[in-house]
Amino acid sequence: MKEAATAYPGQVVVSVDARGGKVVVEGWRETTVFTPTEFARQFTDISLAAIIYTDIDRDENAPESSMAHTTQLAASIQIPVIASGVVETLDDVSTLKFLPNISGAITSRALFGGVFKLSEASAIANAPVGPTAPFI
Repeated sequence: MKEAATAYPGQVVVSVDARGGKVVVEGWRETTVFTPTEFARQFTDISLAAIIYTDIDRDENAPESSMAHTTQLAASIQIPVIASGVVETLDDVSTLKFLPNISGAITSRALFGGVFKLSEASAIANAPVGPTAPFI
């Protein structure tokens, strides 16, 4: 991975999947001892375009799931984070827009499930931040 990122700076994306606060590999079947933050920090000194972070607990609707793990990872590293597995509604798109270091979201389950349309999510994601009228 490091060789690829060095050869193609700013063009390589790494996927980090986690369940129960630990990184999982081999198609989500094998749990490692690493937290997502510990795992992601090994890529700090290389030029990654982003990290796709899948919070499997949220993706599988675990009762204790929230956006907390995604938020924590994004706040702990300098590499842009693309959130995966956390978008269930348009409110989630809106929330992600305002979280630091979140550069995108994978919304496929909600889109394919008909929860919202891509145009609706794009409108929220691309809406200007802050007041649109002059402050008087």
